[in-house]
Amino acid sequence: EWLGSALAQVATTLGSLLVFTWGRWIGRDALRHGRLGKVLAWLEHRPVASNVVIRICPIGNNFATNLLYAASRVRTRHFLLGTTLGTLPETLVYALLGAGVRSASTV
Repeated sequence: EWLGSALAQVATTLGSLLVFTWGRWIGRDALRHGRLGKVLAWLEHRPVASNVVIRICPIGNNFATNLLYAASRVRTRHFLLGTTLGTLPETLVYALLGAGVRSASTV
């Protein structure tokens, strides 16, 4: 259960970093010139806290969130910290549910 949670968390964080890096490389300048100024300013003001808040919301799109942060001036380390903290509760729940399904199917 815990090993699965750790592996899932690492995979989630690395996948988010991949999209974030790709977004910075491909489209940061293009995204900054849209109507996202106020949103990006909010993200940049409290980068870790805003990331955690967005990620723990029950409705959202992680791909879009990663691209939004890619368009911002948030540092990569703050993005990674917020992503890890924000996705951890969900990752733990899914890993524990998966372990429960596995143990129920072997009974």
